[in-house]
Amino acid sequence: MNFRKRFHNQIAYSSGTKVSQLLKGGMCIREMPIQYAGAVTCTGPNNTNALTLRGDEWSLANTISLLGGSSDSFFSMSGTELLMYNYLAYGFYPTVTPGIGSAVANPSWDVQTKIPFWDRRLHTPLDTVLDASRYTDFRAEIDCNAVTSLNVNASAPTGVLWNFHGYETDSLSGKYATGSGDFVPCRRVRQPMPVATGANVDTPIPLQRGPRYRGMLINFSQGGIDVPFDGTLTNSTYPTNIKLTSGTTTYIDQPSKVLWQDQFDHRNISRNFDRALAVPASIATQYNPSRTGAAAGTEGRIPYIMQSNNLDLRAWFYLDFCPDGYATESIETAGTPDFQLLITTAVNGTGGASNLVVTIIPEQMFF
Repeated sequence: MNFRKRFHNQIAYSSGTKVSQLLKGGMCIREMPIQYAGAVTCTGPNNTNALTLRGDEWSLANTISLLGGSSDSFFSMSGTELLMYNYLAYGFYPTVTPGIGSAVANPSWDVQTKIPFWDRRLHTPLDTVLDASRYTDFRAEIDCNAVTSLNVNASAPTGVLWNFHGYETDSLSGKYATGSGDFVPCRRVRQPMPVATGANVDTPIPLQRGPRYRGMLINFSQGGIDVPFDGTLTNSTYPTNIKLTSGTTTYIDQPSKVLWQDQFDHRNISRNFDRALAVPASIATQYNPSRTGAAAGTEGRIPYIMQSNNLDLRAWFYLDFCPDGYATESIETAGTPDFQLLITTAVNGTGGASNLVVTIIPEQMFF
């Protein structure tokens, strides 16, 4: 078994359109690093954390998708969701640059994150690699948002490019050989759903039955702003309890604040968002210390990663169904009468003009 690290292709930004490019097939992909660079025109006084919208530069990618064989996507997340997925599910601190929100005119960036296929949290990570050799049209697609999704005062984007790379294995054999069934052993596709506004309201959210579930990323937002579980966002509907059931089996039934804390206690993730100085010295030198967010020193901010006031870590949950690293612990849903999340909400103030939206990105396993 040999591996390759190679460049695949480049996608250039085009406002309000979907842009796709073919990727290199023929090998089994462990992960795809994405290098993302660009610049926008914006005055210094307007280039602030308060005016930077949720996701910083990653907000220009409404969705980043991988497809093959048809129009069906087997990987699809917004740029912001991909960043948070890497951070919460894998403990990966993405590389960033300090231009966004720095009060300097015409900010630029050169950042990176990655699309993971193999699961290094499992004892057998190669169980979930992607066999791209089975596709004749393996491709990446980016649905580009308008430049004002980064900052309402931004214009004239220049040199905005996403470069896709691959960390690949030439072949798999034995227990890791891809079978004759689904080409994608682990699918991750976003599912945004509205949640009813109101106090003590329970909203059931049906999930697909059939695949096994290794875990899922969940985000709560309202009007494009993250909604923290503790109700500190004025005039918001916020989640107080999260429940996951299948038939008569209840897998999760916990207050949001308990479930949120649990993801840090049981994973190799440092919850260093409350103070810039809390970032471990071993990684702090990888990031520019000016990129600390407007509210560094307060709950919900992630120093060295995000600037926008509209992103709040307390609105993001990663539910790990295989905490011991064995895929056999994943939740089997084939033949079950139902599989659903149940979100209980409360209200701060009037609840706001926009309903709460929960975005779910399930890790669905097909083997």
